[in-house]
Amino acid sequence: MDRDEPIAVRVSTVARLLDMSPNTILLLCREKKIPGAFKLGRAWRIPLSSIDALSSTAGDIDKAQASS
Repeated sequence: MDRDEPIAVRVSTVARLLDMSPNTILLLCREKKIPGAFKLGRAWRIPLSSIDALSSTAGDIDKAQASS
C-alpha cells in the first residue's frame, strides 16, 4: 500500500538518533523550530525528512546549551 503521508517518529527516537535530550527536542517542537512536527494526541511526532535538517543544526543547539 502506497502512502502519501510522511513517516513520523517519536521524540524519544529523534533524541536517540541525534544524541540529544528528549526535553530539548520537545522544546524545539513547541517553538515550531522542527519543520513538519505535529501533535498526535498529547505526543509530538517528527517527520523523518525533518531529522536530516535537524541533525545539521544539532551541534549548534548543543553548543548554545553548553554556554548557558
